[in-house]
Amino acid sequence: MRSKKNQLEKLWVRKKGRLYRIESDLPHTVVGQSSIFEDNFQIMAAEPQVVTLRDYMYPTRTTQPSCITLPTSNATFELKSGLIQMLPVFRGMDQENPYQHVREFEDICGTMKYNQLSEESLKLRLFPFSLKEKAKAWLYALQAGSITSWGALVETFYKKFYSKQKTASIRQALNSFHQLEGETMYNYLERFKDLLLQCPHHGFEKIRMVQIMYEGLDYPTKQMVESFCNGKFTQKTADDAWTFLEETAENTLQW
Repeated sequence: MRSKKNQLEKLWVRKKGRLYRIESDLPHTVVGQSSIFEDNFQIMAAEPQVVTLRDYMYPTRTTQPSCITLPTSNATFELKSGLIQMLPVFRGMDQENPYQHVREFEDICGTMKYNQLSEESLKLRLFPFSLKEKAKAWLYALQAGSITSWGALVETFYKKFYSKQKTASIRQALNSFHQLEGETMYNYLERFKDLLLQCPHHGFEKIRMVQIMYEGLDYPTKQMVESFCNGKFTQKTADDAWTFLEETAENTLQW
């Protein structure tokens, strides 16, 4: 006598245009109508979900993992809307300065204190709120979990929004810097220092920056500088020469 297992009959049933193998301990003569199949047989293969072309035409709601991995913290805090509104805004436009944005952002974060929340964790949490439009889209596109520290975030931010071409352009402008016609010595030095702030990674040593400032002076101003130091300006150290030019520029404002 065959065992229960061997008595199972292997049959095939067509349902919605597909064949499925089923097993049953009922004889073939009992099986004859679709209703009996539905009541007494277990279909071994699940029907695949049908996806139409129309389904691909509509967006689906998905959660994009953050690129920032926040430090572990048990601190309880609340970031209020008024605090977020204080943050500087960076949109990723060509005329914007990423160095200035980070500097202003860090200044504001320095005024905020939360118990058991480190300054680094605070910056990592707040920085995404300071980005808009193109800059925010860039942040969303970064690989999930790729940013693990504030330093890494700033470095990645600079690489994206401070191009090599911009660096080369500012370095060239520094090398050819000169006093404009009718420009006071004070405004000349302020314009030079503003250009330095736009590119802190300019790579010039202080002695080279002093040389640029001195050589860029127009003839009357250069003669004035030399007269104030008895013609010994070039004998000064880089620090002394820088201080001397700043003091001279300040004094000319009183004339």
